[in-house]
Amino acid sequence: MDNKNEDLLFCHDHSFYIRDHISLADAEKFDADYMRSKILGLYMAERGYYHMDHLIDSIVLKAVAKDTIFRENVSLFSALDNSKRGRHTIQINTSPYDDHTFLQDIDAYHLSFTDYQVFKRILTMEQRYGSKEEGEKFELVVYSEAKDITLRHCYAGEYIGSNESIFFNCYSEDCDTYGSTYGSKAQKAFLFWIEDTNEYVVVYFSYWYR
Repeated sequence: MDNKNEDLLFCHDHSFYIRDHISLADAEKFDADYMRSKILGLYMAERGYYHMDHLIDSIVLKAVAKDTIFRENVSLFSALDNSKRGRHTIQINTSPYDDHTFLQDIDAYHLSFTDYQVFKRILTMEQRYGSKEEGEKFELVVYSEAKDITLRHCYAGEYIGSNESIFFNCYSEDCDTYGSTYGSKAQKAFLFWIEDTNEYVVVYFSYWYR
């Protein structure tokens, strides 16, 4: 097979990947971009971009991130684990019951206000272009005070326990595969603190445990 046919097959496979894992609309946009410029289409396929909008959004994100703690890596899961600006420990209520309080220590990673603006853009990029695994959802919520922070829990019934852990700035709870069986998603919460506004930011992540 010559190089031209190999390139065509590679782009064809990339289009099918986008169709299966992202959306039909994004695959059609890639196909249209490829038909306009096969060189550009191959460039995007080799680097994992879905179409021109994705490429441009990625270039803009890297440009605005260059003066923030995210300049080395703008992937969401790297951003959720980024503590370069510092951290402090707070207490949050991890009890799933309204009439009971159980306080535990957890870290809050520091962000400048500029970091926070870029962080929101990183999250938007993940929501727009990230692989769409069934049931996965991210949500960002801002709290004025640490005491106001609430957690989301995995509950699969009265007789099924949950696995709970806190690791640095991440609270995690799941009911193993029982949660998925009984319709309750596993939950994670990542905590941050904006230095300039003294506000707390929580990124909630819910997903089906497999």
